[in-house]
Amino acid sequence: MPPRPHRRHARARRPLNVLGAAAAACVLLSTAAPVASAAPSSAGPLAADPSSNYRCDPGLYRINTADEGRPLTVALSSGNYGTVLQYFWNNESNQKWRVCRKQTSDGRTLAYLQDAMRRWCMAVDHWGQENGALITTYGCIDEDVPANQSFWMAYVHGSTLFALQAQHSGKWVAAANHSDKDIDQMVQDVKPDLFHLVAV
Repeated sequence: MPPRPHRRHARARRPLNVLGAAAAACVLLSTAAPVASAAPSSAGPLAADPSSNYRCDPGLYRINTADEGRPLTVALSSGNYGTVLQYFWNNESNQKWRVCRKQTSDGRTLAYLQDAMRRWCMAVDHWGQENGALITTYGCIDEDVPANQSFWMAYVHGSTLFALQAQHSGKWVAAANHSDKDIDQMVQDVKPDLFHLVAV
């Protein structure tokens, strides 16, 4: 069933409020590239991808918001087609993602995220640098993943929770205004929301 925008009164959530002050400090909130810990236990072994230096996990995932558990979903409505929302889980291909990642020489994890519906990659729209730039999906190839389709996965130490930081801008993926609405647009922001992977 395609996502269709609707209006619902909802309180704004504070980013990282699920962790408390002490745990939240484990995630770097500056725009510098984050230091990532080990991959989450749900990821399993990585399968080699011979066409690039990324390695793609063998299965697909939901990328859930940490607090409400809403999966990141590619919008199918005509007004916002291809953009990324937080949305209800309907077990559809536009809610499932292939995760491909590589370790950089300094130990950080760089990833691209490819939807199962069209095999397009999550991206910051038009290489935006500003807060509020839309998170959308573009066609992509493994051999040459551009920086606006590459995201640092910054893990909370001792947890499977992570934030996504756009490589080209240094800004973070978050719901608009850090909303906890059932449906809302994902954008880039100076502060992160947190996510976790659920195998599907």
